[in-house]
Amino acid sequence: MPLYEPFLSHGVRDTPPPEARARRYVQRHAEAQFEVFGFEPMQTPVLERYETLRGQYGVVSERQLLRLHPTTEAETRDSAAAQAGEALRFDLTVPLARYVARERRNLDLPFRRYQVGPVFRAQPSGTEEQHEFSRELWQADADIIGSESRFADAEIIALAHAVLRHLGLDDAVITLNHRALFRGLQTILGIQANTFTRLMQILNRFATQDEANIREQLQNECGLSESQIERVFSTLTLSEATTHERLDEAQHRLAESEVARSGVDELRRILDGLEAFDVPASAVKLDLFTTRTFDYYTGLVFKTQLPRLPGLGSVISGGRYGDMIAGFLGQVVPAVGLSVRVDRLADALMRLESASEAAMTTTRLVILAGPSEDVRDALRLASRFREAGIACEVSFEPAPLAHEAKRAERLGIPFLASLVPGEPDRLQLQSALDPHGAEFTVEQAIAALDPTVRNEDRAEDSRIAYESETLDTQGLPAAKRNDRVGAATEEESDDDGVTPEEVQP
Repeated sequence: MPLYEPFLSHGVRDTPPPEARARRYVQRHAEAQFEVFGFEPMQTPVLERYETLRGQYGVVSERQLLRLHPTTEAETRDSAAAQAGEALRFDLTVPLARYVARERRNLDLPFRRYQVGPVFRAQPSGTEEQHEFSRELWQADADIIGSESRFADAEIIALAHAVLRHLGLDDAVITLNHRALFRGLQTILGIQANTFTRLMQILNRFATQDEANIREQLQNECGLSESQIERVFSTLTLSEATTHERLDEAQHRLAESEVARSGVDELRRILDGLEAFDVPASAVKLDLFTTRTFDYYTGLVFKTQLPRLPGLGSVISGGRYGDMIAGFLGQVVPAVGLSVRVDRLADALMRLESASEAAMTTTRLVILAGPSEDVRDALRLASRFREAGIACEVSFEPAPLAHEAKRAERLGIPFLASLVPGEPDRLQLQSALDPHGAEFTVEQAIAALDPTVRNEDRAEDSRIAYESETLDTQGLPAAKRNDRVGAATEEESDDDGVTPEEVQP
């Protein structure tokens, strides 16, 4: 039988359990907030017709559409062949627009939906050596279709704030802007539309690149003169003040543009809505360098900054995209939404102190089947714990206690249990972090491990604390000490020789 090299395709990666748990943690918190805000789940296919995606994102992003059947150079010159075929979805927004257009007669507007899933990008030519480029991303989106109200915009931002707050990222800042302010700047500077699109893409990097680099790109890639570049920075750079004061400043600088003034008015109504939603003023900031790169945005745009991870990039972004559905339906259907970068946000939690909970296993207990016990008794015991909602696993292969304790510690499993010979309703329970154990009935152990803490609801670790030489069972009668479960011998500990592995972000 031939051996196969276990190579990965470029631009993708495996997700080991700690990272997968962190992603699930982010996803569950996001979905919980989506549903609290009244959004309903739905799914669209990973595959879309290429012509559905083509022309939606802008020239630069469109080059990253991951087509299933790349066309030859001859087919590319043929417009019909170039538009044929299929591609993996680039985001979750355009498929939503396609769905709304297809099902318009069956939808009650406003339509509030959320969706979680992977999206895909082709690696741009010339960047093949950039091994960190990701071709598969995970997103969680929530959108309101069919409402023109600026309070819908405010609600989407309030939702973004709620997701971040429930993930423990209270210091996150949501930066706001409006495409009308940029259209006003375009008119004032007299910049062509195609050049201005590239200008917005460059300015969107301002939070992660230094000003000198941005200025150089504006000169080399957009052809702006020194005076135009100075005008861009003098217009967009605001003083350190409150968001309302910064909005007044922006209005004054763009006063000669009626389009920009309309954008300022819309942002004021959005800020009024955020105050009504009790979003703290410190959580929101007007930033005229926030642009978003996709062409489909038409009004509000926003993204997020994590002060503790300044170079990370945005973890939640979004805005209003009023004209997209018109491309499918022939009539404007207003829409606003957000997208959570689940993978990036999970990586952020893994890098912060709050990562321990996100990466924690849901398994609470390892049941040891010793050499003298019948494994079937251990299986029956596992069934009783699982019926009570306590996640557990059975160790089928006999192994030294020290080995099992170290393995449980590495995996974050708090407890080990072994059967009491001849007493199927009793077990010996010990912490993975403590060498001593105590004897309990199965019902006592189930109560001690708190069956109300279900796998999906583990907000806090309810480990049984050890006090002196007695296992504290949260109010249950003290159980007798049993040294037979007790400490592993020094010889066993030395022979095991396994140390906990550090979780890498």
